[in-house]
Amino acid sequence: MKKHSSVFQLMVRCSFYRVLIILTVMVTLQTGLFWLALNSGSSAEGFGLEYVFDKSHISVVFIGAMIAMNILLRAATEYDTEGKNYTMMRLSVTRKEVYYWHFVSNMLYYLLFFSVQLFTVIMLGMVYLKFAPAEYVTGQTLFLAFFRNDFCHSLLPLGDFPYLIRNLVIVISAAMWSAYYPKEVEEEKKKVHFNGFVFLPIMFIGELGDYFYCGLLLIFGVVGILWKIVQIRKEEAQVRQQETVDKNG
Repeated sequence: MKKHSSVFQLMVRCSFYRVLIILTVMVTLQTGLFWLALNSGSSAEGFGLEYVFDKSHISVVFIGAMIAMNILLRAATEYDTEGKNYTMMRLSVTRKEVYYWHFVSNMLYYLLFFSVQLFTVIMLGMVYLKFAPAEYVTGQTLFLAFFRNDFCHSLLPLGDFPYLIRNLVIVISAAMWSAYYPKEVEEEKKKVHFNGFVFLPIMFIGELGDYFYCGLLLIFGVVGILWKIVQIRKEEAQVRQQETVDKNG
């Protein structure tokens, strides 16, 4: 069990500071943009919390941050392939086990990412309640924003079970596709990796009540999970075949 713990800790350390930087930049930008929007005054569209969220474009910052997460979680384990392969050999763990623990690590990072984003939105909402004109504030202003605003509802779809399932599938899919499956160093250098799930955040924010779009994204995520499972099985078969050839040769 100790060797598995060591692999997991290695994967967590590879990405920790990168994720920390992404979260810090995301929260800082969103806070600044929200404050500017809050101080810009009302318009013909009103000055409700949903309007301020839209005007501040914090959803755009979220999309950019999640794309960066998708790219950097994978890149964090690929920049030192030779060193990591040597470490894995010393720990005597299989390639599939390395992939599994990196998937678990990424899953936790994505859950942290969504948790920080949700906490930030709630804190920004509380800032609005304190500084917005009294006529726009009620006891349910923040609560209703999660029903009325596309971004808030996509992030925390209260009373909307299909969206909750969609979010879970998105997190699992992104974690699987950004996880690292170790290969020979020479093979890694020749291969160019493409993670199609870097574009998934662009489709994340859907319109309220658009269940067709939600279902489409859910199907896309499930297909991505199954596709990745097939890829890993194929990689495992190739590894076993090569080991057999080396043993017989």
